[in-house]
Amino acid sequence: MNKGIFGVATATALLSVMGGANASMTTMVTYNLNDFPVAVYHDSNVTSTASGACPAEPGRSGNCYISNNTGATPASSVTANVIVAGTVRDEADSGAHVHQEVDDLDASNLKIHYHADSGGLYVRMRDKSAFSLLSINLEAPEGTGNPDPNAYWEILGFSDAINPSLTAGDGTNYANRVAYQTLPSTFDWSDPSSPLLLNDDFSNISAFWIHFGGWGKVPYDPDAVYDDEGLLVSDGPLTTPVFNLYIDNITMAAAGTVNPPSNVPVPGAVWLFGSGLLGLLSYRRNNVSA
Repeated sequence: MNKGIFGVATATALLSVMGGANASMTTMVTYNLNDFPVAVYHDSNVTSTASGACPAEPGRSGNCYISNNTGATPASSVTANVIVAGTVRDEADSGAHVHQEVDDLDASNLKIHYHADSGGLYVRMRDKSAFSLLSINLEAPEGTGNPDPNAYWEILGFSDAINPSLTAGDGTNYANRVAYQTLPSTFDWSDPSSPLLLNDDFSNISAFWIHFGGWGKVPYDPDAVYDDEGLLVSDGPLTTPVFNLYIDNITMAAAGTVNPPSNVPVPGAVWLFGSGLLGLLSYRRNNVSA
């Protein structure tokens, strides 16, 4: 059963239950994404190169984001705690990408900006080993095009690091999906001291994918008609969905690591109900003995 665990957490409050001794993720690391490039056009869910990076693709610049949280990693090395992040392969749109976002209050803090020009953010280890996804700072602010309250976001965890055909599916149901969590249309877990905590199913995954619900590929306007030069000829009542998600401070650890149980206070009404029930039982017992 998927159990959403939400609340205040800091890196030091995360409980490590170590597992996966042979995994490259050996310690708990929060990737602050401050070396994230201006835009990443490559796909991290497809077959990688020998070094674990994304394959070169004709007509597309750059590479996936590769980081050990201290800057760029030499292309020939595969060392501990190196993650690879990009978008998902969409055969219908070779221009899919995710952006760099500069924090409004702190220009030195960079984030990932995902909106309707890609199929989401896909993250794995460079050596394709298993890990635990503990928490992320996420923000989908109101007033930035995010849709009605019935819409939602999806976070999927997979048992395999490489999943090349995600956009051929429905964005939700996959045979090797081992973890799943949904989020409402708008929310704010941007405070580093209070991130979104992932449920326990994310404690042993080989990749995770964040995207807007119902759109596991680049969204498009289904009734728009374009000419051979790409100019809009006609358009109907349907439109391409508009949404914005900001991603920062991805905290990962060795496979098997879980978040500590959240201390959820018991509502006063529960205590009152319990007291009333005990009183009723005592009354019945006294009547029977009489």
